[in-house]
Amino acid sequence: MGPEDIFNILEDLGEDEFKKFKWFLEQEGIRRSQLEGAGRHDTVSLMVQKYGLDGAVEETKKVLEKIPRNDLVQSLSDISSGPEGPLWSQTSEAHPPQDPSAAPHTKVVEVPVPKPQPITHYQEMLRSNLKDRFMCATQGWTQNKDKQRLGEIYTELYITAGASTHISKQHEVRQIEMAGKKTDTEKPVKPSDMFKPPPEQYRPIKTVLTNGIAGIGKTFLVHKFVLDWAEGRTNQDVHLLFPLTFRHLNPLKGDRFSLAELLHECIKETVGIKEEALNFIFQKLQSSGNTNYDKSEFKLLFILDGLDETRLQLDCSTNKTQRLTFKVTESTSVDDLLTNLIRGKLLPSARLWITTRPAAANQVHPGFVDIVTEVRGFTDQQKEEYFRKRFTDEEQSNKVISHIKSSRSLHIMCHIPVFCWITATVLEDLLETREVEELPKTLTEMYAEFLWFQIKQREEKYSPEGSEKCLKDIKALAKLAFHQLEKGNLVFYKKGLKESGIDVRQASVYSGVFTEIFKEERGRKNEAMMFSFVHLSVQEFLAAVYMVHCYNDRNTQVLEKFLGGKYSLMREKKAKQNFSVKNENIPSQNKVKVKKQTFFKIKRFFGKKKKKSENPDLTDDNMDIDYYPSLDDFLLGTMEKSLESKSGDLDLFVRFLHGLCLKSNQRVLGGLLGQTETSRETIQRTINNLKEMNRYNISPDRSINIFHCLMELNDHSVHQEIQEFLKSGNRSEKSLSEIQCSALAYMLQMSEEVLDELDLKKYNTSVQGRQRLIPAVRNCRKAEFSDCGLLKTHCEVVASALKSNPSHLTELDLSWNNLQDPGVQQLCGGLQSPHCRLETLRFRNSSLSETSCGYLVSALKSNPSHLRELELSGNKNLQDPGVQQLCGGVQSPDCRLETLRLDSCSLSETSCGYLASALKSNPSHLRHLDLSWNDVQDPGVQQLCGGLQSPDCRLETLRLKSCSLSETSCGYLVSVLKSNPSHLRLLDLSWNNLQDPGVQQLCGGLQSPDCRLETLRLENCSLSETSCGYLVSALKSNPSHLRHLDLSGNNLQDPGVQQLCDGLQSPDCRLETLRLRDCSLSETSCGYLVSALKSNPSHLRELDLGHNNLQDPDVQQLCDLAQSPDCSLKTLRSIEGWSQSMVLSARLD
Repeated sequence: MGPEDIFNILEDLGEDEFKKFKWFLEQEGIRRSQLEGAGRHDTVSLMVQKYGLDGAVEETKKVLEKIPRNDLVQSLSDISSGPEGPLWSQTSEAHPPQDPSAAPHTKVVEVPVPKPQPITHYQEMLRSNLKDRFMCATQGWTQNKDKQRLGEIYTELYITAGASTHISKQHEVRQIEMAGKKTDTEKPVKPSDMFKPPPEQYRPIKTVLTNGIAGIGKTFLVHKFVLDWAEGRTNQDVHLLFPLTFRHLNPLKGDRFSLAELLHECIKETVGIKEEALNFIFQKLQSSGNTNYDKSEFKLLFILDGLDETRLQLDCSTNKTQRLTFKVTESTSVDDLLTNLIRGKLLPSARLWITTRPAAANQVHPGFVDIVTEVRGFTDQQKEEYFRKRFTDEEQSNKVISHIKSSRSLHIMCHIPVFCWITATVLEDLLETREVEELPKTLTEMYAEFLWFQIKQREEKYSPEGSEKCLKDIKALAKLAFHQLEKGNLVFYKKGLKESGIDVRQASVYSGVFTEIFKEERGRKNEAMMFSFVHLSVQEFLAAVYMVHCYNDRNTQVLEKFLGGKYSLMREKKAKQNFSVKNENIPSQNKVKVKKQTFFKIKRFFGKKKKKSENPDLTDDNMDIDYYPSLDDFLLGTMEKSLESKSGDLDLFVRFLHGLCLKSNQRVLGGLLGQTETSRETIQRTINNLKEMNRYNISPDRSINIFHCLMELNDHSVHQEIQEFLKSGNRSEKSLSEIQCSALAYMLQMSEEVLDELDLKKYNTSVQGRQRLIPAVRNCRKAEFSDCGLLKTHCEVVASALKSNPSHLTELDLSWNNLQDPGVQQLCGGLQSPHCRLETLRFRNSSLSETSCGYLVSALKSNPSHLRELELSGNKNLQDPGVQQLCGGVQSPDCRLETLRLDSCSLSETSCGYLASALKSNPSHLRHLDLSWNDVQDPGVQQLCGGLQSPDCRLETLRLKSCSLSETSCGYLVSVLKSNPSHLRLLDLSWNNLQDPGVQQLCGGLQSPDCRLETLRLENCSLSETSCGYLVSALKSNPSHLRHLDLSGNNLQDPGVQQLCDGLQSPDCRLETLRLRDCSLSETSCGYLVSALKSNPSHLRELDLGHNNLQDPDVQQLCDLAQSPDCSLKTLRSIEGWSQSMVLSARLD
């Protein structure tokens, strides 16, 4: 018995119960000031401190009885009376204390080396040091300037539990658009509760992985977490807390340390804890064999911030078993230390908190993570709180908040704390120092103002004379931003800077001058310097500045390297345009000759041979003048390049690039962009190019960025058109262009209202237009995408919708698309997501093979699996091996599949054996099975019936249309119909050569008291009037459950109908639907049916007599009867030969 047992008991209390528990403790003498804000760990410590361990147990029992929670009193009593003996033997005294108030404290854990000290001694030392380090912070990244107490400027972040660790391939700005959509299904988490297990699911928690895009506030969150611990507010059970960052660990790659040495190297605040003391603690934990933090003698917490920035070789992406190859006190590589710490081999009872951007989350296998959380940034309420803290003047803060809400792009970006800071910096300057007619509304306008603010600050500090030097420095940073963006780098080291032509000493100057754009950090012994831009979006903006400057400065080398072959095509296009203009006035007889000469000159210049000697007629100068691509062609080329990226890593860069071409933004940045002369005509051509872009092979998600670029150019025409479209009543008549579809997709998926259905065919647009609407699937419940030309690229978008948090999609139809196996593989990644709620999935005629079944099995086995209906019909390459794999999934205890459609899948009797095993599984959730149009034959039905008769089988619908069956199969099925209980409600045996003997056997089953069959379909089964006699007996049986009977396509003739009508008139008959299409009937049958319908009671509601060549006089009496108020008949189907007046008069609702 120990304090952890009391803690475990308190963990079972609800929050309201725990508040009552603390209130009773207050009445017993523990001060209110101590209990306020105390968590369960703290409360146990207070009780043990006041009463001793024995007294704390007794006090816990007494208070639990008052709540009342007698079940927990019993649990605590069971623990205390366990094999370890009486409670008092667990204390530091040999006898139980006589007076609870004088009870001795539990034995304090000591660290005996280098001299005996309680662990609390080192705890207080580390707290004090970390408090000094994390107490103050700056808004932004100014160095030693405007520092404020972290607690005063910190705004709480919205953190959720249960985020998946799948890698999103979308640009992080795109991710934040979706992250801002908060729902009731999410579970918010307080930072102090990060290591608490879910309610009523106690389990030891070792590792928490926290996801969040760049700039979302992960590092600030870590700082606040450490400060709260250091100041004694939260997580007081932790003895020692070690905050590490991968950014500072990277320069140590290749060096060797023991764990204690590494902590001293990276966290100077730990130096006061001698190496011998740390090694003693680590050895004690390593040798204990304990993996439960709650039972650990020394409670340690390691924080690893910024996994996405690591350059270490971590081997944690797979969960293959590995042994620890070094002692905890031995020196080894930093890579090995971190790998084994994450894997839990090193200090298995220590807790670990890892933060990362989503793209790097897969570096840690889910098996090493107990809880995944996600930092979602600011909620709308938290945004307002941030700006009200920043702008203390209420009128000013109201104006700022109102402006941000008026611009959707700004409002979305303000989910990111860094962007809130950038916005506040810009608006504060504009409102206080300048009179402006309009505040920035687009991202480009905001970042241009932000950059200009930094330039102005630099000039004020270093005098206006340095303005030219200032612009030169910004250009150098812009060049660095562009080259590192191309490589995907966020953090740069000495080598990366050299490659961009920046001296390290010069970079240090930049980080001192442009502190809110470019920052420097120092690693080990100030030797290893690291540089980065304050946020990826700042780097992307500066990269766009550099690219515009290169274009204006005619830096063809940079443009050609970036655009590749597109650049040559642009110059060829310009050359041809110039030829057309220059030769307009040439006499017609000379035009052909001149055209040929120019053609060969252009071909030589743009061919593989580019030496000047080989192109004497075309020099670089006249080619730059005559053949330099126009701005609109250049922008078109960059847009096309960005659309080719699956991850969208250039999306924001291209948005900035377009926005920087506006005169208004060029005026803000002055001469930074070089000589700029952008005419209205050029901007209009650019807008037209964006609206007309239509590439078949681009992702629909990428297409949305075309719409964003239009908005950056201040062209709101498409946005306004879609707003009008959404307000219109008859949408199907309005024709939509491709760009309008992209805009509509964006607006639909960002809407607060979830669509009930997204049916692409209901939109009047092209195939490409429909495909551009696909991203709206993220905000709908039902998606109808059949026969829309979908490919693997589109499946990636749908899969991301299934992975999104929250995911609304419950029904998805992808039939008649050439998806093939890779498309299904993409989708199954979404189906396995814990956020997926899909219940119905249709893949009819989608060119799938057995390989797809393997992917689907993983989805069916996922926990939880919500899939209830799966259609794979018409995929002829599934065959028996595919069904074998599927049945492995169906038999999984986590599978909840109820409907499986496999018609026309080239199956044989072998598949029936696999399915029979699935039907026998316990529990079997399968209720509906369709095997029509497969050559299963009688032996296949025999195997199926073995499964159907199992007491675990709950199948209600079985479709075996056109399965090459004979009367033999009917014999097997009779046994199923007679089984007790029989769950079968619908049986379809149409298009099989059953003949009359087969029906005779079936009717023996129908008359069984255990039979509950309601629907029997026997269309085109080679039946005669004889079968009708057998069926009459079934209809007259008591009770008769049969409600729907289809005998179409059989040569029953009038005598057959006569017999059937005898059954219809029976008081035990409950038949509601009778289909007799194409049964060789005459007017005589109509007379029999009239008599049957007049019987009391008659339950028949629907009668189908189509394709029997009945004329008007033949059916007149049926028509008259249908109008009678006493007739139950509601529907008469396909009665050819009626005059128009008769059809109208017989129409019944």
